Amino acid sequence: MKKLFAIALSAVLLSQYAYAAENLAPKAVEITASTYFSDDYLPTNVADGIVRGEAQRLRAWVTDYESEADLTINFGKDVTVTKAVLYDLPSTSDNVASGSLTFSDGTVVEFGELDKEGNPTEVVFDAPITANSVVVHVVSDDDTMSVGLDEIEIFDADGVNVALNAEASASSVQPDGDTLSWDMPPTAVDWYAAFRAVNGSATATLPEGVENEWASQAEANPTITLAWTAPITVGTIVLYDRGGSSDNIMGGEIVFSDGTTIEFDGMPGGAEPFYIDVADITTDTITINCTNTEGPNPGFAEIEVFTEHYKDGAFEGEEVAAETEAAAAETVEAEVVAETETAAAETVAATEAAAETEAPQTSDFAFPAFIGAAVAALAAFVAKKRNFNK
Repeated sequence: MKKLFAIALSAVLLSQYAYAAENLAPKAVEITASTYFSDDYLPTNVADGIVRGEAQRLRAWVTDYESEADLTINFGKDVTVTKAVLYDLPSTSDNVASGSLTFSDGTVVEFGELDKEGNPTEVVFDAPITANSVVVHVVSDDDTMSVGLDEIEIFDADGVNVALNAEASASSVQPDGDTLSWDMPPTAVDWYAAFRAVNGSATATLPEGVENEWASQAEANPTITLAWTAPITVGTIVLYDRGGSSDNIMGGEIVFSDGTTIEFDGMPGGAEPFYIDVADITTDTITINCTNTEGPNPGFAEIEVFTEHYKDGAFEGEEVAAETEAAAAETVEAEVVAETETAAAETVAATEAAAETEAPQTSDFAFPAFIGAAVAALAAFVAKKRNFNK
């Protein structure tokens, strides 16, 4: 049995945590568990895309007073994955102390304690794993009554989100609210600052209540700018509208430092990813002008910028390479056919030329044959005349 060990890092420590890779868990054909508490805590809740649901625990998988349990995710086909992101139950009493991911190809990836506040814990695999299912084994700590998981995400090939290295500024920022009425920590500041659009989380809020998105202040057409200290090459931009808000951005334009402008429209709400393909533009700034909005405080939950090309979360590099190889093969085949046809034509021409040389046309010998016949006839007449005179 192959065995790998992955270091699990809490998202609190992951300043570079983000991805454009696709989360394959919601596409699973079946998700089952060795135990669950009730129909409110079904195993399928781990792939519903909802983190910290109603009453903090609903929309999660919770076992029936078990300290150790298994959850099986069946993809229905072979998939290649590079990492998993696990969310523990946001609780101080029911937590995961350790566990493992066992894939159908025999690979086992172990992980340690998950973040007790429900923050994402990333488990990166040493190498890509191709399998059609995975069994998630969780073991609780000593204080846990019912172990479980709030959410699990399993990702395919990912890229590097260079937006995390950018300095963000905006035309306006919605001011902080009253911490008491908004159930915020008294020390919470800069709830809706521009930097929150590039902090690696597309989730609107964290468990401790700090807002996690950029929101403008009373602007119908706000702008936000990302700036880098050195030029980058952009292949994909992923935009996330504010989640769970009536303040939405539907369209706008993206302006690069070289003057190139890309218009976009049809952005979905609810912090869903919106992919924009970019033709490998080199730039040190990206300004997003929001031209089609609604509500007094439109903004972004997250902005991701990748050098790689993605389409709806799927890495396009391998697909493009396959198309390139296929096109190259077709070109070679066409060249071979052309060369064969040319050689065949040359062979036919050479054969016809040789035939003409070896077998001259009849007209070339028609005149000499006629003279010969006349001479023979004249000789016969002369001979006959001589015999007659004798």
